[in-house]
This record gives sequence, structure tokens and C-alpha cells, in this order.
Amino acid sequence: MIGAGSAGLGAAYELTQRDPSLEVHVYDAASHAGGKIRTLREDGFVIELGPDGFITIKHDVLKFVERIGLTDQLIQTNESGRQALVVSKGKLVPIPMGFQLLGPAQMWSFLKSPLLSPLGKLRVMCEPLIRGRDDEADESLASFIRRRFGGELLEKLVQPLAGGIYTADPEYLSMRCTFPRFVEMERRHGSVVRGLKKGLKAQRAAGGSGQASGARYGLFVSFKDGMDTLPKRLVELIGEHRMRLGHRVTALSPTDDGRWRLQDDRGNDETYDAVVGACAAPALGGLLEDASEDVGSRLKAVPHTSSAVATLCYEKSQFEREPDSFGFVVPMAEGRPLIAASFTSVKYAGRAPEGKLLIRVFLGSAIDASALGGDDAGLIGSAHGQLVELLGVRGEPVLSRVDRYTNAMPQYHVGHMERIAELREAMGGLPPIELAGCGYDGVGIPDTLAAGVRAAGRVLGAP
Repeated sequence: MIGAGSAGLGAAYELTQRDPSLEVHVYDAASHAGGKIRTLREDGFVIELGPDGFITIKHDVLKFVERIGLTDQLIQTNESGRQALVVSKGKLVPIPMGFQLLGPAQMWSFLKSPLLSPLGKLRVMCEPLIRGRDDEADESLASFIRRRFGGELLEKLVQPLAGGIYTADPEYLSMRCTFPRFVEMERRHGSVVRGLKKGLKAQRAAGGSGQASGARYGLFVSFKDGMDTLPKRLVELIGEHRMRLGHRVTALSPTDDGRWRLQDDRGNDETYDAVVGACAAPALGGLLEDASEDVGSRLKAVPHTSSAVATLCYEKSQFEREPDSFGFVVPMAEGRPLIAASFTSVKYAGRAPEGKLLIRVFLGSAIDASALGGDDAGLIGSAHGQLVELLGVRGEPVLSRVDRYTNAMPQYHVGHMERIAELREAMGGLPPIELAGCGYDGVGIPDTLAAGVRAAGRVLGAP
């Protein structure tokens, strides 16, 4: 395994469970397992440096959590505050109830919102009358939304919501890779609105309220003691003796007998029957370019962007009005340096001491990387200034930090699926090697865990 993120750990766990006698090693240049999953505990705060939870709509992730004995550690989002806000003309405005990332499931709530102009709302109401596409070619998010709902919805709601998830430019973001269920709604129902309404009806019949705005927060969970509960448990099950953390792989080359020779910066020189590449695509491309210039260049061509998270902690008394939502997103058109903010201690229990508030501010994206310029103090000042302006916070944060993620977020541009399929085909002439990780088949924890499990099955030649 090259990479100890959720994909690499998922693959290593699956291999060792299917055959405990296998000689499996997990290499990672970082000193910790989990990749972007990291949790800091300081002064009573539980601070997530990476993801603060994961969505359960893909039920295999809950089965996986059950397999590794962590079901009793899961917590849902708090019942109160299950709404999101969006910045509009310098003010925080609630996202309409029933709005699900790309479209409204409840038209009346949407029509009452001040976010769109009357003409913009009229264009959205016309969506059920718009004929669906005849072909199945991939399409950008921006193209899809303009075609179905018009440009105003894209600018005011869809771009900031999608940007908060993928830190991506909607003009290039692949619909097929990132929001396939909306493509399927158009195909099956001839309309996204009709598809959302049918889904809402089914949700209510199953006992759900369907009232959350933006993301469906009732589907999100975390671990009561922090997200690093997951990688710690996987390392425990895989075995510490198999982990080679702080070991940067420096060379990966085919052997004459169809295996892989792996060398690292600690002097290890090992030969393996198969490799699972679970690190960033460009890094793996650098390791494979001597074995195959074509494969190496294809991996390096997977685009990535950078981002940063400023974590700020305050006394609740510092706010004119205590935040009662899970956070807010910011349209690019607002011209602000942040793309979103998450009120983590409102979202999940046990994240801050009594009387304190924990906020994570997300900066930088594929649209505007300039927000990441300057030192950490500058980013903290910028993030704090935005909270002063938007939330009326008084005084300085009682705790603050910045975590940067340089070229860490893959960009799923239009045609991504075809390019990855061609990449895997090009790898056919190499000794056994499998790809797993956020650069290929999905960026969330459920997707990367599932990719790791699938890669392990292919290594063993079993389903």
C-alpha cells in the first residue's frame, strides 16, 4: 500500500482480513495514518483538521463501520440548527427549506426566499417544461444548471454549495462524476424538480421530515471522540507492525519476474507481488514514470487544487447573536476570500467546552487561489475579519490555527471517468497495481473506503 489515507487503510484492512498470512505493508510519508483525517484535542476542543463527518446515503460505509466495530461510536448531527445559510448582498440568508444542492424539492419555500429575483424564480419554475437531453455525454455542472434552471440559480446557490464540497469551478466540474443522481433524475423523470419531489415524498413516507436545507444534514454522522477514531481503529486491526508511517517511497520499479521493487527514504528495499497506489495521483505518477512514461504522465495530468482551513474558537458571549445554523456558503460573485464556514460545535455534540463556539473557515478553491497568499497570521486575520462582518463577532478568537492542503483536492473535470478508464487500461502492461483514492472514483470517505476494498479484491483476484 502506498498511502495511509482511508483508501489505503481500507485496502490493507480488507487484504489482512481475507488472508492474515499476507505480507502487507502500508507506506506513507506522513507520521500519522488517515491522510486528511486528523483530529486535534486542545483546551477541551475537538478540532477536525480534515473532514468533520461523512454522509451515509451510500449504505456500504455503515456496513464497513459495523464490520470494524465502531457503530456504537457514531453520532448524528444535532437536531437543532439543521439548516444552512448563504451570503447574499453581504447578508446571511437561509437556504430555502427543501433545496437539495442543485434544485428545489419544495417550490413554495423556494419562491418565498429573497435569494433570487422574480425573473430568476420564474426561470426555475419553468424547469419541468425543459426537455431533457437526447444524448448521455458528460456535461459540466454549470452547463447542466444553466440549461435546466438558468444562470441566476447557478450564481446564487448552486456554485457556492458545490464549491463548498469540491472546491471546484462549476464550468469544468463533471456532472456524471459528482452529481450523477441529478443526471438520472433528468433521464428518468424528464425533470430534476419532479425527481426531487418524488424523493421528498418517499423520504416523508419513510418517516423523514425533508426539511433540511442545502445538504441533507440528517444523513451525516461523525464519531463521538473525533474522526481519527476511524484510522486508529483500522491501524489496530491491520496491525502496527504493518504500518510504515514516516516512510516516503522514493522508487517503484518492475522486476524481471513481474513483481514490484519498492524503495523508501529509510533504506527499505522490498519486493512485492502487487501494489495498491492510494496516494495522490501526481505523486504516484512520479513513481511510475520510469516504468511507463504514458501511465506516469496520465497520473500527473489529474488536476488538483489547494485550499486552507482556518479554525477559530470564540466565547459565545462574543457574538451579537449566537449562530443557530450549521454554517454558511459564499458565492464567488460576492467577492470574498472564503468559500464557506462550518459551525462545528453547533453541528456535532462534544466539539467545544460549555460557552464556547468552534468555527472552521474554508479558504481557496479552483476558482480563486489568491485567497491562500500570505502567512498563517494573515489567513487567520482574513477569516476573523469575515466573521466580524457577517456574524458581528466582537474581540479576538481565544484559539486559532491554519491548516493548508497544497494540491490536495482532485478536480473531476468533464470527461474524468473516461480518462481514468483509459489510465487503467494503460496500466495493463505493468505488474499488478491497483488505484484507490480520491483522485479516481470519488472524493468522500465512503467512496475512498469502498475504492480501497475493491482494490484489495482485485489484487486477490476475487470479488
